[in-house]
Amino acid sequence: MISAAEIRKLAREEKRRLSWDEQICEKTFLEDIDEKKIRWFVREAGKQRRLNISEDAPIDEVLVKLKLLTDRKLTNAAVLLFSRKSKFLQSEVKCIRFSGNEPIKPYIDFQTLEGTVFDLVDGAEDFVLRNIKKSIWLIPGQLQREKKYEYPPDAIREAIVNKIGGGKRNLRYVLIQNAAKMQQKMRQKGD
Repeated sequence: MISAAEIRKLAREEKRRLSWDEQICEKTFLEDIDEKKIRWFVREAGKQRRLNISEDAPIDEVLVKLKLLTDRKLTNAAVLLFSRKSKFLQSEVKCIRFSGNEPIKPYIDFQTLEGTVFDLVDGAEDFVLRNIKKSIWLIPGQLQREKKYEYPPDAIREAIVNKIGGGKRNLRYVLIQNAAKMQQKMRQKGD
């Protein structure tokens, strides 16, 4: 017979072996998950990554296949990706455009974003695109104007995804700084 102390010790050891994403998110239930977000994800992942899960599959089955549900309990990753309400510090991003190269007040623009990882990425991308230079011009013979951002939007989105989803589980704030700082980082990467 195993004592209660030994069971607690084994449980602590097992919890340490799991990454934060894989750990069970206590006090959350399937009802806390936004079904529309899961359906959207399955549809997009099917198109873009050939994910082989039916869009009509039951939500619990989808979560099990994605390894986001264990013994009918949601993992932290499931909550970060699909929760109706923010539950973690990682569910918040503060976007700031500074007036110079130093992170000091006054700010030119400031926005606190909350939500799922998808919401954070979209919101941060919108913030950056709103705060960088873009040129707009009319093309003869066309009704629509064309615009070109100072930095490619795909590169901006990738940088944001890498920062928000980069495995830094203690990440609390992502500071999207002014264009000069971003330009310096892009030059360092060779972009």
